[in-house]
Amino acid sequence: MTQNQFEKKDFNNPEFLVQMIARGSFIDRGCPPKVYQIDVYSLRLNWYALNGFLESWCCNTRACYEKEEDWLAHKAEMDGKREAWERKILDSIGLGDAQTGFHIVQVTSEIFSVTFMQEISNGEK
Repeated sequence: MTQNQFEKKDFNNPEFLVQMIARGSFIDRGCPPKVYQIDVYSLRLNWYALNGFLESWCCNTRACYEKEEDWLAHKAEMDGKREAWERKILDSIGLGDAQTGFHIVQVTSEIFSVTFMQEISNGEK
């Protein structure tokens, strides 16, 4: 969702809204012979999208479960929630096809950063 679309929506509505605050990109030639394009996005999430992030956070540890299979089931459930949340973030900024090369981190409160790195040349001629 673009910033203009975001501003037309009610920030308090229970729908997944993401505002792009800033975007930048650069070409990285620091690993010759490979060349990468790095795209960085600064995002603001509404309360509903932020709750999705918090609800996908696995706070439990193996020690919370008597059986290994119970722990693994819980971990798989939380991993699935996080993957679904990440997919919504990527879809909202037009990176829905990205399978690898991205990293999403919480910067502070409802502000997140997304970094997407893709190889654009492997140096072969």
